[in-house]
Amino acid sequence: MNLLVKYASILFFSSALISCGDGSNDHSTTDAEMHSDENVADHGDDLDQNSDLSLQLNNGDKWLVNDEMKPSVEKGEEALNAHLASKNGDYKSLAQELKSADENLISSCTMDGRSHDELHKWLHPHLTLVSDLENAESPQEADEVIEKLKTSYENYHTHFQ
Repeated sequence: MNLLVKYASILFFSSALISCGDGSNDHSTTDAEMHSDENVADHGDDLDQNSDLSLQLNNGDKWLVNDEMKPSVEKGEEALNAHLASKNGDYKSLAQELKSADENLISSCTMDGRSHDELHKWLHPHLTLVSDLENAESPQEADEVIEKLKTSYENYHTHFQ
């Protein structure tokens, strides 16, 4: 059952990501979009044809992220850091906080072009990690995912400003 929940979460977030940057602020998805396997498998199709799946810098510089999107990333990172500092072990609550921050990030997306494409290269695996945390079945499994989430935020800061 956890696999089904994980798969449904990935489909939802992937569908939301695909609609991101379409010029409108309405990021709702239809049931067909949410349940389409092609949206997950072909997510990279909206990326620049010359790009690959690894994050790239903007000619050696960081990509600009729209100001309205930055607070959502910061909120997620702050939740992760607070969890690490508290050592309370409530990884399910952390997963919900990260999921909420990511939903806000997606709904505030107004970016387009290459910076948008590069942000998606970061965000898609990040969303998968949040889903993995949400579905972790033990504190040890959660700790492994949390370490990967730390790295995810480090990658964000390496590539975006």
